[in-house]
Amino acid sequence: MPAPMKLRPGMRQPGFLSPVSWRAPHDIDFEEWARDGHRLGIAGRGASWWVGDWLNYGEAKYGERYTRAAEITGYEVQTLMNLAYVASRFAVSRRRENLSWSHHAVLASLPPTEQEAWLDRVAAEGISVKELRRATCGVLMPLGRVPPWRSGRRPRACVRHAGTAGTISLR
Repeated sequence: MPAPMKLRPGMRQPGFLSPVSWRAPHDIDFEEWARDGHRLGIAGRGASWWVGDWLNYGEAKYGERYTRAAEITGYEVQTLMNLAYVASRFAVSRRRENLSWSHHAVLASLPPTEQEAWLDRVAAEGISVKELRRATCGVLMPLGRVPPWRSGRRPRACVRHAGTAGTISLR
């Protein structure tokens, strides 16, 4: 276990974190509460990218597989595979801080030029992840799946949104 952080004079104890909670160390004022919230927001939005990058580094450097990474992190293997895939499909310079990891995940299977066009559109129009999924339904398919136009039927999620699919389009 790491040694506790030594506080400089005048420095306040940060909030306490556990895998399932955040707890204030004392009665904090609004500004300190807001600062902690800002840090937590950054951590929450960045965690998927960080784990994905960590996995890709481990794979390249040590040849570590997902089963070992699952033991280390406590994540399910499929979750780790998804995190690594999305991180591998977007160079750090192409990731949009103003969009969620989930926005990027929806577009990960596209070629980079199409990803960029969609990311620009999503950012400009404030398109939600749900709206983006609807807009790309039947256009984007997870790797290894037969596209709906080849199997003769639409995936269940697309049938549910058939009236709205494609309403946001680059065409």
